[in-house]
This record gives sequence, structure tokens and C-alpha cells, in this order.
Amino acid sequence: EPADIYTGDGLPLSSFLESSKTDINEGDDIMFIDKIIPDYTLDTGNSVELYVKTNEYPSSPDVVKGPFNVFGSTKKIDLRARGRQASVRVSGTNDGAWRWGSVRMAIKSDGGR
Repeated sequence: EPADIYTGDGLPLSSFLESSKTDINEGDDIMFIDKIIPDYTLDTGNSVELYVKTNEYPSSPDVVKGPFNVFGSTKKIDLRARGRQASVRVSGTNDGAWRWGSVRMAIKSDGGR
């Protein structure tokens, strides 16, 4: 974009993408997330930060896991998160570009509560 119109006054601009909340079994079960396989295209030497947000009920506050730094060489992220709903947020504050691909999560039912 034109540097004289959209500028961060010489500083890298931050950006983010966040998925919608997802659930399993129509929200009747608690899900357990223990692994994420990121799929991002990053400029050389750049990274993004990944967060996983869960909550037990739609009106409950989010429980945030992260940030997890994701580089071009990151194969997987191990974590432990539980909730009825979950979303993923990715943010970057680098000078370079990044692109969100297909993020895969290992999700299991952890029973109803």
C-alpha cells in the first residue's frame, strides 16, 4: 500500500486473523486440544504468534493459551486446552508478509460436564 497513506510511522504494522468459535457434538461435550500443526507461509526470518482461546459456556470468559511463536520451520505446537468452544488467533508484527493456510488441531472429546 502507498507508504504516504497507510503507515506505521516507520514501525511495523500489526495484523491478526481469528477463527470463529468451534465446538464438537453441538456443544454438549468438552473438547481437549493437545496439538496444533500450523500451516503458514512466512517471509524469511519472520514469525507469527498463535493463541488458542477456549471457554466452557458462550457467556464464560475466554481462557487463553499462548502466545506460541510460529516460525517457518515450526512442525507442531504441543499444548493442553479444554473447553466447549475454541478459536485460534494468529498475529504478526513483522515487516514481512504472512499467509494463513490450513491449521490442524488434535481435538478429542473430554466428556460432558
